[in-house]
Amino acid sequence: MTRWLSILVLTLVTATPALAQAPVAYTVRVEDPGSRLYLVEAEVPATGEETLLSLPAWTPGHYTIGNYATWVADFEATDGEGSRLDWDKFDADTWRIRSEGADRVRVAFSFEADRPGLSSSLLLDDFGFFNGTNLFPYPETGLDFASTLSFELPAGWGIATELSEAGEPGVYRASDYHELVDNPTFLGQFGIDSVMAGDTWIRLAVYPAEKIDAPIGRTGLETLQALAIHLHDFFGGVPYDRYTTLLYLTDGELGSFGGLEHAESHLDILPLEASEDPNLMPLFQYLLSHEYFHAWNVKRIRPAAMWPYVYDRPQYTPLLWVSEGITDYYANLVLVRAGVQPEPTLWQSLANAIGNVESVPPAAVEDTSVDTWIDPVGIPGNYYYDKGKALGLLLDAMIRDATDGEKGFDDVMLRLWRDHYLEGEGFDTDDILTYFAEHI
Repeated sequence: MTRWLSILVLTLVTATPALAQAPVAYTVRVEDPGSRLYLVEAEVPATGEETLLSLPAWTPGHYTIGNYATWVADFEATDGEGSRLDWDKFDADTWRIRSEGADRVRVAFSFEADRPGLSSSLLLDDFGFFNGTNLFPYPETGLDFASTLSFELPAGWGIATELSEAGEPGVYRASDYHELVDNPTFLGQFGIDSVMAGDTWIRLAVYPAEKIDAPIGRTGLETLQALAIHLHDFFGGVPYDRYTTLLYLTDGELGSFGGLEHAESHLDILPLEASEDPNLMPLFQYLLSHEYFHAWNVKRIRPAAMWPYVYDRPQYTPLLWVSEGITDYYANLVLVRAGVQPEPTLWQSLANAIGNVESVPPAAVEDTSVDTWIDPVGIPGNYYYDKGKALGLLLDAMIRDATDGEKGFDDVMLRLWRDHYLEGEGFDTDDILTYFAEHI
C-alpha cells in the first residue's frame, strides 16, 4: 500500500500563572502535498525534570480505541535554545521528555494520514482533512488551556473549520482542549456554500469541489436549512454561532458511508457513486438529520459518565441507546416535521428497526452500549441504534397515550436540555426514567 504521510507542525506556547493553565498555540503546515507529509515543531513550557505530552486514544462519538500515536514518527525534542533533549515513551501515546534545566520544550514529529475514516486524517495532492484528536498532543497537566491554531498551506488552499477566527488570517482559537479537538477541518481545494436559518449561517463544504453545485450539494444545503429552522425552533434557540457540514466523497465502496458528530459541525464520508444516484438522496438526508440532531443530543445533552470527556481511556456509559438510538428516532421524525421527507419514510424506518430487533436473540440495550468498545460496528437488531430507535417510538407512544396526545417524548428531550445541558451537567438512567414517569 502506498504510504501517505502527513507532517504536523505544532507550536505550543505557554505562560505560567499560579492556578490557571497556560495557553497553547498549534501550527499545522503542509509543505509538499505530494509527499503526504506534514514537518513538525512544537513548544511547551517544561514541567520540571520531565515533561509529558500525550495524544488522545479515541475520538468522542466513535466509541473505539484508535491508538492515533501509531502513525506518529520522527519524534524529537529540544529545549528553547535548540539543544537536544532525551525522551522516551511513557506509555503507548505519551512522550516523556527529559526537561530538567529547560524552561521550554520543543517537539517535532510526523503523522501518517492515509486513512479516510470519520475519526482519522487524510492528505491528498489537493485536499486534506484531519481530526484534532489525531494531531494535537496535550500536556499531561490538564485540558483546561486556551489555544490558538495556525496554518501554513500551499498557495490557494482554503480552510473550513468551526474554530473561531483569532483576528489574523489563518489563525484560529479554542477556549479549551475539548473545543480544539471537537472541530474537524478541511484543507485545500473544496467547494463551500451557505444558507441562512433565521439569523444563523449554515454551511456545507464538499470535496471534490465541483460537487457543491451538483444535486448532492443542492440537496444538502436545502436539507440542512430545513433541519436548522425546525431544530432551532424545537429547542428554543441556537446553541452555536454557525454550523458547518464537511462532506468528503470518496472513490471507495458503497459501504464507506457514515458521519461523526461535533458540537458545531459534523464530518460525513460517502462514496462518490452515492452522490450521483438520486435514489440514494433520502439516505443522505437521513445521515444529515442524524448527525445534525447530535448537535443537541450527545454533544450537549450528554450522559454524566461522559461529562467531561477524557481521551486516554474508554468512557463507558449504558446510555448510548439515548445518545444514538433516540437520535436515530428523531432523525427520521425531524425530516418529516421539517417537510423534507414524506411520513411513510418514518414508518418504514421504524419498521426496519423493529424488524432488526425481532430478528436476533434478546440483549439488554444497556449492555450493547457498553459493548460498543469491543465492537463499534455491532450487530443490527442487537445494537443500541435499532433498540434505542424502537424504544424512542415505544416511549413516545406511551406518553402520548397516557396524556391523550398532549405530551410526548419531546417533553423528555426538552427537560434534558433545560435541566442538564443548560445547567452544565450530564444525565443518568434515573433522570430518563423520572422524566418519562412524570408523563404517564
